[in-house]
Amino acid sequence: MAADEDKLYADLWVKQSDLFLKLVALVPVAELGITASWYSLMTAGHPRTAHWAAFIGVLVMSAACVILLRTTQYIGHFRAKIAHLLPEKSQGKLTGRNVGLFLPVLCGLINLVLIFARISN
Repeated sequence: MAADEDKLYADLWVKQSDLFLKLVALVPVAELGITASWYSLMTAGHPRTAHWAAFIGVLVMSAACVILLRTTQYIGHFRAKIAHLLPEKSQGKLTGRNVGLFLPVLCGLINLVLIFARISN
């Protein structure tokens, strides 16, 4: 029974880790689209719409951050269940988890700055 339970938790840990990595990889792509939309709208003379695009970017990055936080909770729970099967994890500050969680925060802050930014012609 323990081997089956270990396999279940290991599979869940792998799935959550995969979800985390896919979302982290998607964040810069989404930010690039948001920033390009903002710039395009600003240069086309639609600053109000551009600021709304940046605001929506803040919301998107906030949602990504919440999903990533929840995913890391699942990863931690499943890892604790199979800790005896895995190598010890590093205790440093610069971990994949911290970098993955910082990325949407950074992008959200960039979008927040874009809300108040102006382009002079």
